[in-house]
Amino acid sequence: METIYPVITTMDMQLPFYVTGVGCQKNQENVNRPSGFMHYQWACSRKGEGCLEIGGNVYSIPAKTAFFFRPGIPHKYYAVKQPWEVQWLTFDGHTLPSLLDYLGIGDWEVAPDFNTEYFYNIAMKITAHLKSQKSNSVSECSALLYTFLTRTGAFAGKKGNDEYNDRFAALKPVISFMEKNLSSDISLSEIAQVIGVTPSHLCRMFKKCYNMSVFQFLTNMRIQKSKQLLTQHPEMKIKEISKKAGYNDASYFSMVFKKLEGITPQEFRGTY
Repeated sequence: METIYPVITTMDMQLPFYVTGVGCQKNQENVNRPSGFMHYQWACSRKGEGCLEIGGNVYSIPAKTAFFFRPGIPHKYYAVKQPWEVQWLTFDGHTLPSLLDYLGIGDWEVAPDFNTEYFYNIAMKITAHLKSQKSNSVSECSALLYTFLTRTGAFAGKKGNDEYNDRFAALKPVISFMEKNLSSDISLSEIAQVIGVTPSHLCRMFKKCYNMSVFQFLTNMRIQKSKQLLTQHPEMKIKEISKKAGYNDASYFSMVFKKLEGITPQEFRGTY
């Protein structure tokens, strides 16, 4: 597998993310980057064994183990059992910080029992696209990169995902209670009582899980409900829909709807 560094144009940089390099070192040389690397990088150990020093930690990197780091994170890695074969993929893009945060992938990750064949297949597809030099090769690689990152996030950020899943499971009864009481005037205390926590603790749980407050989440649920009613019941008046969505004041409902959707309920109904 050859090493390829594609030419990235200013047009390519408008993509959410893009591949900046792909390759495989049959016998990985020592790498020491006191100031970190300029791009994001995933690397996968295929044969032999190496060592990664990052964040004050030392990790063994045997075969079928992958490692990742974001730009600017000081690190070094080197072989301890040669030949150490390392396949790698580098990438960049303005949406990566938020995507990686969402996937639970930290500043660096070490992923044992990594699916090396999947990584190899993705790398080969990316290589083929870059070698083709077609007008859409960089965008095709961007699509492959997205698939790789979302699938990789399921196990590379396992700790973060487990914590998220635990919080999500804990809030499931709360979400169910909200759905059943959308048309009612429910208080924060009532919602918190569903799982036996204080209102302030419930707010922290929502912030960690959804990055929004309890009432922001409830408002979104109510507006989504109103959108369903607007499209599925064209005969239903706006005043009736607002009440079913939990708003006794139709004018206030319309104001909240426009703030979130950019158009009024009547205008939204007209688009369907």
